[in-house]
Amino acid sequence: ATANFIAKAANGICDDLLSTVFASRGSDVLIAPAMNQRMWATPANQRNIDTLKNDGCHFIGPDAGPLACRETGPGRMTKPEDIMNKISELLLIRN
Repeated sequence: ATANFIAKAANGICDDLLSTVFASRGSDVLIAPAMNQRMWATPANQRNIDTLKNDGCHFIGPDAGPLACRETGPGRMTKPEDIMNKISELLLIRN
Protein backbone atom coordinates (compact mmCIF):
# COMPACT_ATOMS: atom_id res chain seq x y z
CA ALA A 1 0.00 0.00 0.00
CA THR A 2 1.20 3.47 -0.84
CA ALA A 3 1.07 6.41 1.56
CA ASN A 4 -1.63 7.81 -0.71
CA PHE A 5 -3.85 4.73 -0.34
CA ILE A 6 -3.27 4.61 3.43
CA ALA A 7 -4.33 8.26 3.72
CA LYS A 8 -7.46 7.67 1.63
CA ALA A 9 -8.38 4.56 3.61
CA ALA A 10 -7.87 6.25 6.97
CA ASN A 11 -10.00 9.24 5.98
CA GLY A 12 -12.78 7.53 4.04
CA ILE A 13 -11.87 8.99 0.65
CA CYS A 14 -13.40 6.85 -2.09
CA ASP A 15 -12.29 8.31 -5.40
CA ASP A 16 -10.98 5.22 -7.18
CA LEU A 17 -11.78 1.51 -7.38
CA LEU A 18 -9.37 0.37 -4.66
CA SER A 19 -10.45 2.96 -2.07
CA THR A 20 -14.13 2.32 -2.87
CA VAL A 21 -13.74 -1.46 -2.47
CA PHE A 22 -11.82 -0.89 0.76
CA ALA A 23 -14.55 1.36 2.18
CA SER A 24 -17.25 -1.20 1.39
CA ARG A 25 -15.36 -4.22 2.72
CA GLY A 26 -17.12 -6.73 4.90
CA SER A 27 -14.11 -8.56 6.28
CA ASP A 28 -10.66 -8.13 7.74
CA VAL A 29 -8.00 -6.38 5.70
CA LEU A 30 -4.25 -6.92 5.64
CA ILE A 31 -2.24 -3.91 4.49
CA ALA A 32 1.36 -4.27 3.30
CA PRO A 33 2.88 -0.76 3.07
CA ALA A 34 5.67 0.04 0.63
CA MET A 35 7.12 3.53 0.25
CA ASN A 36 10.17 5.73 0.73
CA GLN A 37 11.53 5.69 4.27
CA ARG A 38 10.82 9.40 4.73
CA MET A 39 7.21 8.95 3.64
CA TRP A 40 6.87 6.03 6.06
CA ALA A 41 8.15 8.11 8.98
CA THR A 42 5.97 11.22 8.53
CA PRO A 43 3.68 12.00 11.45
CA ALA A 44 0.67 12.15 9.11
CA ASN A 45 1.35 8.68 7.72
CA GLN A 46 1.85 7.25 11.20
CA ARG A 47 -1.44 8.83 12.35
CA ASN A 48 -3.20 7.29 9.36
CA ILE A 49 -1.72 3.89 10.16
CA ASP A 50 -2.80 4.22 13.80
CA THR A 51 -6.32 5.12 12.63
CA LEU A 52 -6.50 2.04 10.42
CA LYS A 53 -5.15 -0.20 13.20
CA ASN A 54 -7.77 1.22 15.58
CA ASP A 55 -10.38 0.44 12.91
CA GLY A 56 -9.27 -3.21 12.95
CA CYS A 57 -6.95 -3.37 9.95
CA HIS A 58 -3.93 -5.64 10.13
CA PHE A 59 -0.48 -4.63 8.90
CA ILE A 60 2.61 -6.47 7.78
CA GLY A 61 5.81 -4.55 7.21
CA PRO A 62 7.29 -2.58 5.82
CA ASP A 63 10.69 -4.23 5.90
CA ALA A 64 13.98 -2.38 6.02
CA GLY A 65 16.51 -2.59 3.22
CA PRO A 66 17.39 -1.10 -0.14
CA LEU A 67 14.55 0.98 -1.60
CA ALA A 68 13.69 1.83 -5.20
CA CYS A 69 14.84 5.42 -4.59
CA ARG A 70 18.38 4.15 -3.94
CA GLU A 71 18.10 4.82 -0.22
CA THR A 72 18.09 2.22 2.53
CA GLY A 73 15.69 2.02 5.43
CA PRO A 74 12.17 1.02 6.41
CA GLY A 75 9.68 1.15 3.58
CA ARG A 76 10.48 -1.92 1.53
CA MET A 77 7.51 -4.16 0.76
CA THR A 78 7.46 -7.38 2.76
CA LYS A 79 8.25 -10.47 0.70
CA PRO A 80 5.15 -11.95 -0.98
CA GLU A 81 5.63 -15.31 0.74
CA ASP A 82 5.67 -13.59 4.14
CA ILE A 83 2.48 -11.73 3.21
CA MET A 84 0.86 -15.04 2.23
CA ASN A 85 1.95 -16.58 5.54
CA LYS A 86 0.35 -13.67 7.41
CA ILE A 87 -2.86 -14.10 5.42
CA SER A 88 -2.90 -17.79 6.34
CA GLU A 89 -2.29 -16.93 9.99
CA LEU A 90 -5.14 -14.42 10.02
CA LEU A 91 -7.50 -16.92 8.37
CA LEU A 92 -6.62 -19.57 10.99
CA ILE A 93 -7.25 -17.13 13.84
CA ARG A 94 -10.59 -16.18 12.32
CA ASN A 95 -11.84 -19.78 12.01
